[in-house]
Amino acid sequence: MPTFLKVRSFLRNLFSIRRVEVDLDEEVRSHLELLTEENIRAGMSPKEAQRAARIELGGIEQVKELVREERIGNWLHSVMSDCHFGVRQLRKNPGFTAVAILTLALGIGANTAVFSVVESVLLRPLPFQDSERLFAIWAKQKGQADRTGASMPEFEDYKDQSHSFEYMANMLSGWTYTWTGQGEARTVNCTGISYDFFPMLGVGRLYRPEEYHVDGVQVVISHRFWKEQLGSDPHVIGRVLNLDGTAQTVIGVMPPVSDLFPETDVWAKMVPDFRWMRMRGNKFLDLVGRLKPGVTREQAEQELTTILRRGPGESPDISVHLSPLKDELTRNVRSQLQITMAAVALVLLIACANVAYLLLARSQKRQSEIAVRVSLGAGKGRLMRQFITENLILATLGGTTGLVLAVGSVKLFDRMSTLPRSASIDVDVSALFFALFITVLTGLLVALAPFTAFSKLDLIARMKTRRQEAVSVGGSRSRLLLVSEISLAVVLAVAAGLLLRSFQQAEHVDPGFRSDHVLATYLRNNDSRAGRFFFPELVERTSQLPGVSAAALGKGMPGVYSPSATLVFSDRPNDPLNVPIVEACWISSDFFNAIGARLVNGRFFTLHDDANAPAVVIVNQALAESYWPGQNPIGMQIGVDYVGAGRNVTDAPRFREVVGIVANVKQKGLDLPVEPGLYTPYLQDETNHAFAGFNLFIKTVGPATSLAGTVRELVHSLRTEQPIDVMQTMNDALFRALAPRRLSLLLVGSFAGLALLLSAIGIFGMVAYAVSQRTHEFGLRMALGAQRQDVLQLVLGDGFKIVATGVFVGIGASLALTRFMRSLLYAVGPNDPLTFAVIPLLFALVALAACYMPARRAAHVDPMVALRYE
Repeated sequence: MPTFLKVRSFLRNLFSIRRVEVDLDEEVRSHLELLTEENIRAGMSPKEAQRAARIELGGIEQVKELVREERIGNWLHSVMSDCHFGVRQLRKNPGFTAVAILTLALGIGANTAVFSVVESVLLRPLPFQDSERLFAIWAKQKGQADRTGASMPEFEDYKDQSHSFEYMANMLSGWTYTWTGQGEARTVNCTGISYDFFPMLGVGRLYRPEEYHVDGVQVVISHRFWKEQLGSDPHVIGRVLNLDGTAQTVIGVMPPVSDLFPETDVWAKMVPDFRWMRMRGNKFLDLVGRLKPGVTREQAEQELTTILRRGPGESPDISVHLSPLKDELTRNVRSQLQITMAAVALVLLIACANVAYLLLARSQKRQSEIAVRVSLGAGKGRLMRQFITENLILATLGGTTGLVLAVGSVKLFDRMSTLPRSASIDVDVSALFFALFITVLTGLLVALAPFTAFSKLDLIARMKTRRQEAVSVGGSRSRLLLVSEISLAVVLAVAAGLLLRSFQQAEHVDPGFRSDHVLATYLRNNDSRAGRFFFPELVERTSQLPGVSAAALGKGMPGVYSPSATLVFSDRPNDPLNVPIVEACWISSDFFNAIGARLVNGRFFTLHDDANAPAVVIVNQALAESYWPGQNPIGMQIGVDYVGAGRNVTDAPRFREVVGIVANVKQKGLDLPVEPGLYTPYLQDETNHAFAGFNLFIKTVGPATSLAGTVRELVHSLRTEQPIDVMQTMNDALFRALAPRRLSLLLVGSFAGLALLLSAIGIFGMVAYAVSQRTHEFGLRMALGAQRQDVLQLVLGDGFKIVATGVFVGIGASLALTRFMRSLLYAVGPNDPLTFAVIPLLFALVALAACYMPARRAAHVDPMVALRYE
């Protein structure tokens, strides 16, 4: 009979109480019909006859209730007996019990911990009213990968002409205030919002429309800022904060909304009264809207696309897209977490296979017990219930231990990770139900191993002959379990190998600059005009400090981020609907010396490239090859129009002469491809916003951190209230930039290592048990002239055959599955030859180590002792 039919039969027997109910109902119905017929024959009407029969059947209903109680009691007593017996079996085998519980605890705990993270970050709804109707709004030009935000005129067009949204709000995050008057000057992270923002979320104190004017001096503070910076001041409403030299009155405190902009300290009004905000081409806003009930995302996208294309100068190929706000907040980590969840699922399967294998080995000693049960009338359903009860107890102990491990793992993970929505990560009720589910599922899965092992055996015959090799650990079931376990471990090892190769490629890639001995700090400036005096003096004074070989300013941070700009060419037609966008950065004259970038052609900037000098620009090799292939761009003229908040020019950008070409610098990330980029002298800034803040780069002769205190004193001597929030080496900045890739490697690599360990334990257990079962055979072989080396090779060969089969299957599965990791890989293909060559060698070494000790023991068997083995 197929296993499925056996399980179905067992479940029917297990829940036989329902069948008792059905049988008793049929019995009552039969009596009711007989009594009704008798009453009709006695002269009653059908209705009277049925009523009288029901009254008479009251006694039968009482009997039915007694029978039900008795049978339920018997069933519960039987289950409790199975539980007591299962506990005694586990206590009799403490070694087996400890190994099985620990194995299951690792699998269940890892799955529960990762599920807690996935559920908190990806699955849990945002804590806002009707959050499923909140969507991020962005635009995309056909044929371009980059997404764009919206300009203030576009936002107003959407608001005036769209009928799909209950609310639509704009946001501008990532800018700061300087907070003074409360000790040392500090930087306050700010998010600008329109007045529909809070009503859209349904939280917090609302800005009123009449408060939206240029001289408005009110702010709403975040719950975290109120608690950590203002000491949970109960009288905070009405408190005045000096932000950028302006007295700002606190009019509200947001409830905890860490899911949305967790670093935000102050929510300020987005006042559209500055000229740069009114420029249609200045797409600096993020938009969020709440759809009306019944309106689909597709309908809203079509409506907004039509509105956008009606705007002056817009391309007919541009389109508007909506993303659920929750998905938008987590889109950069979704693939990472999905791969991690798949990895821990494989670990759980490996753990189940390991425990099932242990149960098969243990079942050798239970043949006589099971045979006695069968001889006393126990059916296969009864045996299955016993196995399920025992293994549910085992799984429960493993699950309880795993839950403790999961709580500790989640706390550790929360400290290590920088995931979005990480403040809400915990082991909640959903995680507890998930742990319960996989615990029960694990118990049912591992129970199948002993049940299927005994289902086809003639146990009575085995008991008579007193032989116990029927359920051999080297049999087909055990080999299949071990092959499956090794295959799953190979898949995990390949995934970890690919991530390791990607991390190594990103970490050792040539970034185009030298990060050693470079100290960097970001200095925000709340007065652009004053900054034109402060920054030149700062960079000059810093370069004169002892131990400093170069000092420079830069708007971006190499290897981490870069501003952007659009280009206009003087030597070719320019399509206003398809304007090229490149990386761009305002820099001081010694920038390339400070970061160690290489000049390919032309010259670097000098101190003479100031506001009174001709406009110049330096391009990288990628830009030169993209727009002047096979030509020398030195002397060419291009217009550079910086993109982003604060851009304050309305005229067409002036043309700049290309005076130099530098080697490619990875500006936006070490693990991102090089993009066309350019650099302009910061003293030639015509946008009037570059001086809002710069990174100061200091090339030192000795250790970079040795000058941190000196630089801090110098900055404060030039400007007392200048905040310095982070002063770090460039190596530290690059280390943090690779944190997401490092986290993926750590998680998947840890689970792969665990899977490899479990596989090694499985291989060792199989070979060791097989050796113990074949002691008589080995003694006979050696008595007939076999050498110890022959026995050693025989045992190692048997183990290697199973490992080779598992590795072969695992490699095949990896070739099919690793393509789903493509988004997590850098400079490495999903079928990387080196990874697929190293992993089989690794498993061969593991197999050799796991097989050697049992094989050596087999080779040293005393033939005389072995021949008396049985």
